[in-house]
Amino acid sequence: MKRNSLLVLMLFLSSFLFAQIEKGDVLISLNGNYSKSASSGGFVKYTMSNENKTLNLGSMVGYMISERFMLGVGLNYNWEKDINAYRFAFLNESIQAERTEIESNVIMPTLYCGYYVKVAKNLYFNAKFELNYGKLKSDYYSVYASKEQVFEPSIDNLADYIIGNPDVEVYTGSEKVEYFKAKISPEIMYFLNTNMFLNISMGGFEYEILDWRGDYSNWHINFNPQNWKFGFGFKL
Repeated sequence: MKRNSLLVLMLFLSSFLFAQIEKGDVLISLNGNYSKSASSGGFVKYTMSNENKTLNLGSMVGYMISERFMLGVGLNYNWEKDINAYRFAFLNESIQAERTEIESNVIMPTLYCGYYVKVAKNLYFNAKFELNYGKLKSDYYSVYASKEQVFEPSIDNLADYIIGNPDVEVYTGSEKVEYFKAKISPEIMYFLNTNMFLNISMGGFEYEILDWRGDYSNWHINFNPQNWKFGFGFKL
């Protein structure tokens, strides 16, 4: 609701100010997004939960080769942590529990191009295309435990349960893979004055390759306001 209210406010205020993008202008911007989600479900004998946190930060320096076309370079940083846990009781005779944590991060040099359309005195809509490449590093930690005697531990207290339990398996490790991402995103740019602006990147269409050696590619279409990126910048 707050994100939608900010968008409406930007549209309303646009009629009172004036700004112009011209050929030869340099645009410098920073933006980012942080999101957190959690879910749980199941029944008495089977329960599961998930918690996800993501942080995306981006920067761009762009040059207007015309009044509408921009070329630029930048640097993006993505971080994500995902926690999954479950507990399963079988006929009141045994119980199994598992908790897995995966934390990933990547720094990516980025190439940009954009097409800008003026919709009001100081309000622009632009479609931005970007190419990203970097080394994605992931660390994982997984604990699996089972016990014949039924008990009632919570998933969060799994560490207390596994102490002294012989039926425990722990897996840890890390890996680094090549990561490529291409994205087209719609954006709104609102000028506070002739040089300073706010911008909103509203999701978009995304294609990613997780490892060039295998067929690990995905398409994403996401316009959820929870994933919008907010930022600010300057025109030189």
